[in-house]
Amino acid sequence: MTLEKIEELFSKNNYEEIIKISENIDFPEKNERLNELTAISYLELGKLEKNLRGNDDKALDYFKKSRENKKFPDTYNEIGLIHLNGNIENRDMNKAEEAFDRSIELDSNYLPAILNKGITLEREQRFDDCIKTYLLPFKVEDKYNLDPKFEYFEIIANKIVLAISYIARRDSNLTDFYMNLLLFLIKNVADPEIKKNASESFKVCLRNESKKLIINNLINEYVLEVEKKEILNNDNENLINLDNASPKKILDNNHIIEYLNSNIVNYSLNEYRVSDYLSEKLLSSLRSIILQEISKNNNTNDLSFLIPFLLSLSKQSYLNEYCWFQSNDEYDLVKKLYSEIIKKIENNIKIELYEILILNSYKSLNELNEIDKFLVDNFKNSEISELIELQIINKKNEKKFSKNIEKLGSIKNKISILVKNQYEENPYPRWEYISKIIPREYKKYVSDLISPNKIVYNNEEANIDIKKVLIAGCGTGRQPIEIALMDPSLKIDALDISLASLSYGMRKAKEMNIENIRWIHGDILELKNSNYNYDAIESSGVIHHMEDPSEGFRILESNLKSKGIMNLGLYSRLSKRKLVEAKKFLNKNKHINKEFIREARNLIGFSKAESLKSCMQYTDFYTSSEFKDLLLHEQEHFISIPELKNLISKNFIFLGFHLKDNVKHKIIDLYNKTNQPINFTSLDFFNNLEEEFNDLFDNMYNFFIMKK
Repeated sequence: MTLEKIEELFSKNNYEEIIKISENIDFPEKNERLNELTAISYLELGKLEKNLRGNDDKALDYFKKSRENKKFPDTYNEIGLIHLNGNIENRDMNKAEEAFDRSIELDSNYLPAILNKGITLEREQRFDDCIKTYLLPFKVEDKYNLDPKFEYFEIIANKIVLAISYIARRDSNLTDFYMNLLLFLIKNVADPEIKKNASESFKVCLRNESKKLIINNLINEYVLEVEKKEILNNDNENLINLDNASPKKILDNNHIIEYLNSNIVNYSLNEYRVSDYLSEKLLSSLRSIILQEISKNNNTNDLSFLIPFLLSLSKQSYLNEYCWFQSNDEYDLVKKLYSEIIKKIENNIKIELYEILILNSYKSLNELNEIDKFLVDNFKNSEISELIELQIINKKNEKKFSKNIEKLGSIKNKISILVKNQYEENPYPRWEYISKIIPREYKKYVSDLISPNKIVYNNEEANIDIKKVLIAGCGTGRQPIEIALMDPSLKIDALDISLASLSYGMRKAKEMNIENIRWIHGDILELKNSNYNYDAIESSGVIHHMEDPSEGFRILESNLKSKGIMNLGLYSRLSKRKLVEAKKFLNKNKHINKEFIREARNLIGFSKAESLKSCMQYTDFYTSSEFKDLLLHEQEHFISIPELKNLISKNFIFLGFHLKDNVKHKIIDLYNKTNQPINFTSLDFFNNLEEEFNDLFDNMYNFFIMKK
């Protein structure tokens, strides 16, 4: 057998024949090329066993034989993957790390091994080592030269940002190196997913910047009453209280100027809802100081240096839906400033941009009915053009769209009417961008979310074809838009009880040129009178707000075809227990409006009762609509896993919970250590697990079922 003949077999992917030939040739007759071809053949056969047949043991045997003939980075990477993600018997983090290290030794730029080693370290919660690994492609001697033009820069940037966020959660602190690295990566990657992954990190970064004010003796009433530990080492005689100091003195302070000009502060305010209460209170104090200074200025001093910060602050106020506390003095000054601006317009007197911006940090521009047209006509192409578009132009467009939304019956149920009114006032949730979408068929999307479970019917993998999907309770449209982008072949009906929420979603869909969504205004209860029939129905965080959730469920069931898929999200009774005290406290005074929400948040923030303050750990606490949804909803029910089992067992097959990957790995690692069996399709298994880990489901059971 000549080498040319073996090369011919290799070109035809006849790997098994090459291995037979190789095994029958005496060793002296072998040459380097034959060893190489044999090694590649074993490697490719191993990949077939691992990826197509799921036979990790046989794959591992092939990879080891490949390694004996010639050592390739790919071979060690594949061995590492089996130890990282393979069956339970082969899973070993130490062996995985060793294999990836060997792969990187063979080729220091072999990206798959670099990424997989990083993932291994991430699972072991060795996040600092994880980041060092991800930075390897950029390491030059002892320094890092990050190049945004590098082909895989975006992939690596997302991985690093995620690891930094884990460190931020773990330590509630970040080094200057990590903060600067984070800012660089965020500014050089367009993918919106990176912003989402960085949210926790920027929360910590902003808190660090706010603490610098305290370190330099700049405090407020909140720090004095609640965060006393932050000033234990301060010189009390030199403390400056922002809440009763001279505005000019504060705005001349170098530490304040540095804070107002901080890239981290301004980026955080522009891109994220502030979800650190200490930062919120210090920023609120600074907002009040600036309002006082602008109100008494009469254009005598140039305050234009405040404009960059005020642009960021106005964007933040829009993001948090004006939920920050306002004192009576602030209400009066805002009212006075608004009147003065109206008079200036009437008398053709110049209005300073900082006057508009400080006003906008207290009130949405679309609420300023007497000057909104003036703003559009005179400031549309200025620095506040984005704010005008978000708060005035988009609102007007949504009103136009609302006239073209199809109606399903009428809303008659008294609870439905209350819920409708809540969401008309506060469309929920408000969002600006979506994460990166992976194009795939709906069935593959479900399989990925319930993995390692499969879509099974009568113990066999189900053959289903999803063409028509209902999103029942679509809110502001993020869910149907993401599904429409994922699989444009689908016909999607997006139903919601709130016309304002639907209009928001319809506007966003128009902006993205999405055409496969039909928007419908109506109550789930009205579906019982329809002849709609769907291959899949999604209803996340909806039927537990109905008067009778079981009735809502049965109506959805009646509109689902046999072998149809349903995705539900229902409040977990166990995980919501920490909100009980806050709900009791607020329900004593349930006259809900914007002022009440601001006052309620302020009272909770200043409270000494930890049981009451526990709600502050939720990001929902930090916007008006989500605060209301979290603690002041007109109607809500909670459910346990046994109750869930009883609800679905008669006519449905449980396919699986949608769990985050880190939760799945935590469960697998936990049960591997104790040699206990894992059953991701068993509700009883998860009931026992939740009893031990109350926060397992992050407040809500999100799961998939199939109609029998």
